[in-house]
Amino acid sequence: MKPHILMLLGLTVASTACEDISSSDLLTSGMSAVVYGTAEGEDSTRVMVELRAGGRLSNTMVDLQGDDELVATSGEQSVTLQKQSLGDYHNYVGNLTGGEEDMAVNVALLRTVDQGAPASTFTLPAPFAFDTSGDAISPTQNLAFTWSPANTNDDMEVVIDGDCILPWSKELDGDPGSFEIPGEEIEPVGEQGESCSVEVKLRRVRGGQLDAAFEEGGLVQGRQLRTFEATWSDGA
Repeated sequence: MKPHILMLLGLTVASTACEDISSSDLLTSGMSAVVYGTAEGEDSTRVMVELRAGGRLSNTMVDLQGDDELVATSGEQSVTLQKQSLGDYHNYVGNLTGGEEDMAVNVALLRTVDQGAPASTFTLPAPFAFDTSGDAISPTQNLAFTWSPANTNDDMEVVIDGDCILPWSKELDGDPGSFEIPGEEIEPVGEQGESCSVEVKLRRVRGGQLDAAFEEGGLVQGRQLRTFEATWSDGA
């Protein structure tokens, strides 16, 4: 038994579904953390945290109990993150006012069983405007869009998802200011001839710093997110 596990009796790990464990049964060193701060403009930033027992690929979610809590702070404002659950899957969310470039946020896991993890930090990348010349995509039709400002030092990601396609994503080299989603790379699901509404997401991403107390690792990112709806058709 690893020394960072205080009590792990009766826990079975399923490969296809989440399990959960009370935070009172774990030291912070036995957890990993994923922290996202996402702004969709300059008015508000949504902070989301996932805690897992073991590494990021673990399917054992941590359920905060007792006096354990997650608090996000930016300047003079702070918010205690609230639990959202779907079965044994748990994450913790809260909103901070503001979403401007370089807005700094600290996310702290506060507890008394050990020193917790008081300093996972990120700053937001620059907001941007997002425009597209169309709203249709198919195996023979690409979907082009632009954004500005561009040519920053932060990374860009494109994600597209819908009921009749397999999810598709791409990390862009640099911050070029324009991109075409290649329609031929989008894979349909279901019967031939289907079409559906799809959601296109463009994210500007800046890496943050995870508190070293999470010895199982994790990820911290500040993000600017822009979305729009398009229509997919398989061309049949």
